[in-house]
Amino acid sequence: MPYVGSDIATTAKRDAALAAEMQAHEHKGLQDVRLHFVESFSDAEKFLRWLSADADRPFLGVDTETTGLELSKDHVRLVQFGDKKHGWAIPYADWRGLIWQVFADYRKNFVFHNAKFDLGMLLMDGMPLPQPDLVHDTVVMSHIVNNQWRDRRLKQLAKRFVDPSATRGQDELKAVFKATGWNWATIPITGSMVLWTRFSRRGWQTHSGKKPASSRRRTTWKWLAPAS
Repeated sequence: MPYVGSDIATTAKRDAALAAEMQAHEHKGLQDVRLHFVESFSDAEKFLRWLSADADRPFLGVDTETTGLELSKDHVRLVQFGDKKHGWAIPYADWRGLIWQVFADYRKNFVFHNAKFDLGMLLMDGMPLPQPDLVHDTVVMSHIVNNQWRDRRLKQLAKRFVDPSATRGQDELKAVFKATGWNWATIPITGSMVLWTRFSRRGWQTHSGKKPASSRRRTTWKWLAPAS
């Protein structure tokens, strides 16, 4: 997949200044965002209005949730988009056309964490990809900040740069997996959407160092109950 590998690597020089900004904004705090789950045409319309309304949005945070880590056999279950104010979780099977429209038509900067994986999973299903010069990757940026770090997972970087409690949701999810026998391929999307959307927004914050306006927190556990 030459598009995903080589072109993402070429962004390192361009992202050096942004990585310095990322380093300068450690521990700005992780507060709640307005979270949205697309399950109707009305939700989809609201999402598209949100996407087009903010002309000053510097980056669109993107994350995928998949059934596993192998491009050859796993597939995307959920795609999240977010910025400093909002996070949107979109079930892939139900709203693939909506997600397609974003990647085909949105002409501003995207930020991923491990873009090679996310874009690779999307490409395997024939999804159009953003232009290479619009793709930013917080994994690449973390190497620019400090190439000695061993743990470059999104939650760990968010804990370092955004909020020390940023891994709390991951710990809760592990407990749910243990209690229910679910995994990434079987957990109900409706039960996990708040947690997943929170992860997407962490990627945006890890990249930008921006502190959101709201200071309220929301407990994620209640959203992890089985869907009725």
